[in-house]
Amino acid sequence: MEPENRIVRPKEAMHITGMSRAHLYREADKPGFPAKYRLTAKCVGWMHADLIAWLESRREGEVQA
Repeated sequence: MEPENRIVRPKEAMHITGMSRAHLYREADKPGFPAKYRLTAKCVGWMHADLIAWLESRREGEVQA
């Protein structure tokens, strides 16, 4: 998947990462997960490129283990 310079909402972030909404938000609170951006009082999103980079770093970590 080619990273793009755009913000994705939780539904698309769930699709990209393969996580449930609850798991996505738990991971978002941990260090190392891409920062979320508050778009409005009730709306957040993540940079698409940051999510892809995070997934790639996890895949590289599995290969080295």
